[in-house]
Amino acid sequence: MDTAKLELVLNNLIAHAIKFSPPGSRIEVRLAAAGTDYALMVRDAGQARRSQPFQRGRKASDGGKSIVLGLAIGKPIVAGHGGRTWSESAAGRGTVFFVVIPFQPPEEVL
Repeated sequence: MDTAKLELVLNNLIAHAIKFSPPGSRIEVRLAAAGTDYALMVRDAGQARRSQPFQRGRKASDGGKSIVLGLAIGKPIVAGHGGRTWSESAAGRGTVFFVVIPFQPPEEVL
């Protein structure tokens, strides 16, 4: 498991959630074991939107424009770990990003 690359995925998703959520709103991050997988969820309170790579997003909460890259950068990293990513978005409820990666226990040291 390349922890540096997975940290990049998490940082991108959290930064994206912060950027597109109204000031003072809540952002939820959860990590859990789900059977033989790790499941990561990042929920924001931003406007519902599609998360296609390189799609221009609405104005961020800081007033600047942005290009949605979190999943575009994260998808190949997660896929390289045998995992998958997706998002769900609904008007008035924000967006939830999911990352699921198979759990692989570390090899025993002799």
